[in-house]
Amino acid sequence: MELKKKNESSINAIRRELLEETNIKFKKFEKFLSYEITNKKLKYRRKRIYFICKLPRNFKKNINIKEGQYGKFYKINKVDINNIVPWDFSALIYHQNILKNKFIIK
Repeated sequence: MELKKKNESSINAIRRELLEETNIKFKKFEKFLSYEITNKKLKYRRKRIYFICKLPRNFKKNINIKEGQYGKFYKINKVDINNIVPWDFSALIYHQNILKNKFIIK
């Protein structure tokens, strides 16, 4: 299934999907990380794009999950690496290290 509709930008696709699935309007999105994954076992390339967005202050009051199920918020050290795909976990670690200024971006 393709998340992005034809001629739709990645930012607009994620904004639309989040509104459809959570009923929350996120105002500012920032593309954080993207990469393509290839592997002998994968039948096609997988492109991953990660975004950073700030949750509205009143999101808990306004959230209305339309698809899937409501999740939880975890600190990075509480994430069970056995329940997350490796590339998503690597994005979390990368984000955490940038916030702690362990990486220098040029």
